[in-house]
Amino acid sequence: MAQSGRSDQSIEIEPLVHDLKAKLNNARSKPMPPILQSHCIFQTPSLLSRHKPEVFRPNYFSVGPMHHGKLVDGEKMKIQYLKGLLSRVVLANQAETMSNSEKAKEIKEQEILTDLINTVKSIEKQASCCYEGHDYAAELGDKFVDMLVLDGCFIIELFRKDSSQVAKGNDDPIYSVSCYRWFYHRNDYAMILSNLIDTIEDTQMLCKKGIIDNWVSAEVATKFFDKLYYNIYVKEFYYYELCDDLNNYCKRLWPRWRATYVHSYLSKSWIVVVVAAQLYAFTMFGLTFLQTFFTVKK
Repeated sequence: MAQSGRSDQSIEIEPLVHDLKAKLNNARSKPMPPILQSHCIFQTPSLLSRHKPEVFRPNYFSVGPMHHGKLVDGEKMKIQYLKGLLSRVVLANQAETMSNSEKAKEIKEQEILTDLINTVKSIEKQASCCYEGHDYAAELGDKFVDMLVLDGCFIIELFRKDSSQVAKGNDDPIYSVSCYRWFYHRNDYAMILSNLIDTIEDTQMLCKKGIIDNWVSAEVATKFFDKLYYNIYVKEFYYYELCDDLNNYCKRLWPRWRATYVHSYLSKSWIVVVVAAQLYAFTMFGLTFLQTFFTVKK
């Protein structure tokens, strides 16, 4: 029997320890349910999205069921990409079979699309288990399979166009609208912030200057920005010249001396008063010296 912090009470420890060990052994003997093991897609935590939920919503297109059907223009764009992909496959098949009729083309497109749907249907449950908090296969039914096929073909076509394996076209809904540039600019901006923020002091300074807003602790925000650009490939860094100019500026003697002086002598209000008094005294001394010099010279 072990005594608690109060002398008039006691707790039987042995039964509690035995009970906990039994529960632990029981938990180890039971395998984790497959649905819990397969979760790999999660919604944004409310801790991050509660203040500005619109920041975490897609503006033009989305992939997956979480925002499915909310962006009409994006869905139309995916259909165009699907048609382009099917058309190329059919043309390649017609070249082999020497059949160029429109009817044969339509039949072949339907065959390919049916094969895609049947293939995705076979992994429908596995795909649904990837999403935490929802069983989209049960909630959406056949629409979930259709969405997977459409989004999968869209991603394939997008990657092929981005690598120039497929011509983009002047009327391409991705590469001819401002959102494409906006997407890359946001990636580049994330890269800049990740490089700027290394310590808690960096986060606090940027918040103080109004450059970023922070609703969590400075430590949590610093860790977030530190991993923001981890293992991300940037094809073209739009802010390269800006960063290069900034690095060259920081290497110059005067900015480095000024930064050291401000940090050492002007970071506290009382030091500012002292420095101002010293500058005043030095100025008055200089004026007095000049007055005396010209007086003696006359």
